[in-house]
Amino acid sequence: MDGTDFTPRRHGRYELRRAADSDVPAIAGLYRSLSQESMHLRFNGRVGAERLGQLARLEPAGDVRALVAVLDGAVVAEARYERLDSGGYEFGLVVADTEQHRGLGEAMLRGLREMARAEGIETLRAVVRVDNVGMLKLLQRTGCAVVEPADGDVLELEVATDEYMPGWGTRPVGAARPWRVLVEARGMWPSPETRALRAAGYDVRQCLGPSRTAGRPCPLLALGRCRLVEEADAVACLLPDADPDALALMERHAADLGTRLVATSGRTWRQVAPVLARAAG
Repeated sequence: MDGTDFTPRRHGRYELRRAADSDVPAIAGLYRSLSQESMHLRFNGRVGAERLGQLARLEPAGDVRALVAVLDGAVVAEARYERLDSGGYEFGLVVADTEQHRGLGEAMLRGLREMARAEGIETLRAVVRVDNVGMLKLLQRTGCAVVEPADGDVLELEVATDEYMPGWGTRPVGAARPWRVLVEARGMWPSPETRALRAAGYDVRQCLGPSRTAGRPCPLLALGRCRLVEEADAVACLLPDADPDALALMERHAADLGTRLVATSGRTWRQVAPVLARAAG
């Protein structure tokens, strides 16, 4: 990745700036200061001091980018993304226990997305524990897609670095592309029908749809486009039609998607999904 500057800015009392190699000891110190619960949520368990020092490093090959928040000269939050062997990018963030619940995590994620977007990265992936309620709520407000449902203690989600939702990614040249099915439904937990489609080999993403109470607009309604919808082969809109934004989205789908709109209620989805699953076989 080419180096890209992140212009330092303030979020309340905090200065947000790009991390440098000289910040690694302070980042390691932040990790070591975490409570047992915070360490469990960030690192999926307890981690020894030596290993935390290794995790704080910024890879010299440029495969890691990090952002820090500084308060009175101390690093109190850190967010980073790193290149995966698959070619995608995974991110994580942590806020000192004393500075949580002050909007700092949201500011850090916003800055990290900006930094990634400047480097031409479209999507960031997160592996999140199901009991990490704070991170899950943050990703819901940001607008995320569930890529892999909970398998044990974690689930995988993606966020776009802009406002148009993450796309479906690319596959190696010559590799067969599975059918892409977008399920728009409240909550992050898949229905049995959705699980069956995954098991049958479909690439299924789940989107929570717009929510005024969560402060999450629909990019298709607000901005005129959504990559998840544009790149899907089939869309099941299972959002409650009592919600005015969800109803507007469903009406937009009915006008634009044609046969790609395969279900508009849980009842029709329970009928259609098994047919799709059998077709894959």
